[in-house]
Amino acid sequence: MIAAAKAGVDDAAAFATKVISPCTFPRLPTISTGVLAAAPTLSTIAQQPSLSVLMTTLKTFGARLLCGLFGLGLTTSATLADEARARADYMIHCQGCHVPDGRGFPGKVPDMRATLPLLLSVEGGRAFLVQVPGSAMSTLPNDRLAATLNWIVKNFTDDKTVAAFADYTEQEVEQMRAVRLDEVFTTRNALIGHLENTHGGSAE
Repeated sequence: MIAAAKAGVDDAAAFATKVISPCTFPRLPTISTGVLAAAPTLSTIAQQPSLSVLMTTLKTFGARLLCGLFGLGLTTSATLADEARARADYMIHCQGCHVPDGRGFPGKVPDMRATLPLLLSVEGGRAFLVQVPGSAMSTLPNDRLAATLNWIVKNFTDDKTVAAFADYTEQEVEQMRAVRLDEVFTTRNALIGHLENTHGGSAE
């Protein structure tokens, strides 16, 4: 792969040199005969100091471009894979109660689309989302629980909430998860009960 990429860069540099050579070394009449002089060959051009530098620059640029595109491709693929895994983890571990779009069941399971923005706007709400039994007691390891919570927030809340949201990290989830939450409903009501009444949200 590396050899092929290098060959591609060499070809690109040679092509660029061929394109610019007529501009740099035009075919002009010779002083003695008046006959058009032949345009310099690539090997001749390569011996010119200024163009040697240009060719080296082109090769360097091409190599960096290839590395950048390759890295971008890897990053994009990794991001898509992480999102797909987080979505799958939501479907397996959360969707049974919260349903595909997070709306839950009225009177039984809170609508995450309404409650997440409220919880993330108050002190302690961020930790609460990790410490509720559905999160803390799931079989997901800390890094995947963090990724799943991040996916939930970014897919079930409004743009304002997403813009202000900082991703959960594996270390953060590990620390929060270690704290046992005994009074779930009491804690939830203390955190956002007054906000739900103010915003007309669910008090479930």
